[in-house]
Amino acid sequence: MIRSLFFPFLLIPTMLAAELERPSVPEVELTVRLYNLAEAPDDEVQRAAEAANAVFRRIGIGLVWLRCEGPTPDKACDMVSGPAVFNLRLMPAHMPPPEGLPKNIFGFALMSTRGEFAVTANVYFERVARISDGRKYRRPVVLGAVMAHELGHLLLGINSHSKKGLMTLPWGPKVLLAANRGMLGFSKKEAGRILEAAIDRLGRGSSPGI
Repeated sequence: MIRSLFFPFLLIPTMLAAELERPSVPEVELTVRLYNLAEAPDDEVQRAAEAANAVFRRIGIGLVWLRCEGPTPDKACDMVSGPAVFNLRLMPAHMPPPEGLPKNIFGFALMSTRGEFAVTANVYFERVARISDGRKYRRPVVLGAVMAHELGHLLLGINSHSKKGLMTLPWGPKVLLAANRGMLGFSKKEAGRILEAAIDRLGRGSSPGI
């Protein structure tokens, strides 16, 4: 859970049945240090965290969220480290994405080519907000799916986009509609790889990351 603020805790329909066969009780736990640099509304960020958590719970992984920005960050933010601790940053409008990043891409993971574990990802809140005003797409749910997508990249590694589901690219209307309905998730193959990577990271202790 996001301590003090959040509590723990949605693609296509053809992939949903396989996901629901996965255990509802997490086999492992990963920690996410959340930096709401965009100053997104707390209630929306909380609901987004719950939506992202739901995605990972379906594949046997629990996410422990820590709020790590502002004048009173969670004290645990400086006490946890290692390859099983991720940094997820909601980026503000004055820190735009790299030039040339397509408008229908809402974030990116910072991947390493030198063998370190990737642990940091950026999500561009303004881009998510622009396409999810609550009338067609619910912003917190879509934001949660984007957050889960980027965490998925950190665990799956380089070249981890897929042709369908949560890890697809780009996100057109069909994918956004599935996200809005809480139906986006990892494929069975991706789920296996992610769980294996999570267990490996947890066993590495304080190995370096980027």
